[in-house]
Amino acid sequence: MLTKEKEYINATLSIRVVEPKESSEYGLFQTQQNETEASAELCGPLFEFAGNAPPTFAERFPRLTVCAVSIAFIMAAITVEISYLRGAGYYWP
Repeated sequence: MLTKEKEYINATLSIRVVEPKESSEYGLFQTQQNETEASAELCGPLFEFAGNAPPTFAERFPRLTVCAVSIAFIMAAITVEISYLRGAGYYWP
């Protein structure tokens, strides 16, 4: 009985990350952090109560929302089908 040998290739990949001195902890990252703090101060009153907002209907009842959307799609499909049948001359007594 003849068997074929399978060759498996093992490979490794090494990535060397070199950071320039400008991007050290006191360089670029600190300026980005200062920019985000400044933008938070500008729009602070806009989102003051965002964390205390009550959950929406879809968040409170996800299954009911999916059911309502599904029923809406089915009803739309039935309505379109009936209008096509009427356009084709089908009549219900």
